[in-house]
Amino acid sequence: MFETGRRLLADLRRGASKMRALRKPAAGVSSIEPDSPERDAKEARLLSLTLSLTNGTGLSTDRRLETLRLIRGEIFQGRPWFDPNDRAESLNPIYFCISYPRSGVTKFIADLQQRTGADVFYARGPRSKREEDTFVFHKEWQPRAYPRARIVKDHRPLERYLWDDGYLLVRDGRDCMVSLAWMTREAGNHRFWLRSELAEFIKWTMDSYRYGSWADHTKRLLRLLHGGSKQLVRYEEASAQLDRFKGAPADVRRKWGIVDDDLTGSMFEAWQQSRGKSNWRASFDRAAAKAFHNTGATEMLIELGYETDPDWWKQV
Repeated sequence: MFETGRRLLADLRRGASKMRALRKPAAGVSSIEPDSPERDAKEARLLSLTLSLTNGTGLSTDRRLETLRLIRGEIFQGRPWFDPNDRAESLNPIYFCISYPRSGVTKFIADLQQRTGADVFYARGPRSKREEDTFVFHKEWQPRAYPRARIVKDHRPLERYLWDDGYLLVRDGRDCMVSLAWMTREAGNHRFWLRSELAEFIKWTMDSYRYGSWADHTKRLLRLLHGGSKQLVRYEEASAQLDRFKGAPADVRRKWGIVDDDLTGSMFEAWQQSRGKSNWRASFDRAAAKAFHNTGATEMLIELGYETDPDWWKQV
């Protein structure tokens, strides 16, 4: 496998002219750790280890975790190879898919993977506790000679993605709120439940949620349209199909809000009854509408075409 990594890296060097055409204009991909035989060996090593994961459908859990530990220990703790603010260089396409949570990115990626045959990776911080259960992608360290297209999922609208290609997924933030409240409640992040508590949940996203408010996230997301080749995808144009959860384990179905619980009086009642459709009008009360407006969301709703009335929140 290590020799395979070396051969693919050699193929990448022979395709240097192709790679130059993919780079950010007038900048290119800068190496923080200078090119050297030692760094080439590290890149070939990372490619070999990564392929052992993505090709190893029969890999035992212990072997997979050991491989991920090797990647973290040998590669991710060393000196970065690339400036993450530059375009990611690759022999085959990398599609970055970025969204606020609950905007339909999971189904979109599944469809994109089916169309392209790409492997799916997740962008994590080098010290993320979730690295053990995913294929991890870091722009600072990544094998340019990866032999297939890659899809990289990230919920963070980081400036480092400005010059990369991919898809930005958006959804009416008012519909995001109720769905997000369910997911974060199931994860134990809060105990908001009643319809009258939705306003407090919206304030919580500003103060305590790891990805911040929908409004702030969307502002940063839209700035990424100014570089690279990116497409804005609306949830409403690629909405999730609940049929894909048939036969899924109960805990997976519960995470996505597919439950038989009595949700009467909760903020989730209307959402559960009309999954995949816009239902915020039945979930928001005046306090929730005002709280959402106060996050700066109305400007983003209008910019995305989800709202035309700047005083919509006064009509709830």
